[in-house]
Amino acid sequence: MRFFLLTLVCLLAGPAMAQDAPITLTYQGSLADAGGQAISGVRVITFRMYEQAEGGEALWTEVHGETDVIEGTFSAVLGLRSAFGVAVMGADRLYLGVQIGDEVETTPRMRVGGALKAQWAAVAAHAKDVRDEDINPATVTVAGQQVINGDGQWVGDP
Repeated sequence: MRFFLLTLVCLLAGPAMAQDAPITLTYQGSLADAGGQAISGVRVITFRMYEQAEGGEALWTEVHGETDVIEGTFSAVLGLRSAFGVAVMGADRLYLGVQIGDEVETTPRMRVGGALKAQWAAVAAHAKDVRDEDINPATVTVAGQQVINGDGQWVGDP
């Protein structure tokens, strides 16, 4: 059976900047069969991010194994099961591919807007200034010289 994504009500920014909160995007779509009839049931949906609109290797993949499709509509929070890595965050352009079950990935891929990049930029900006906050590094290195080791002991020049 061949499936068609009818609409892609796409990517919204995920959770607010909370410590340890993953960067996520919410994806909502509509699914119908070849005759245009809305599909209901549980489907496996695989999401992939690419740098190219066509071809290329996926920078990120996340499988949603039991996605509820209700009267053709489904929703998935991307980035919770498989965190977006540096390759995704550093890409100049991003395109989202969606695959339903064992079918061929739908085309065209969808261009991912600025929501993901804006969240990543907010995390990076926060990392520049952590005044009045607790930090929990494994070690501390300054100018290439370790000053606190993995046991929390000062090993730098006094």
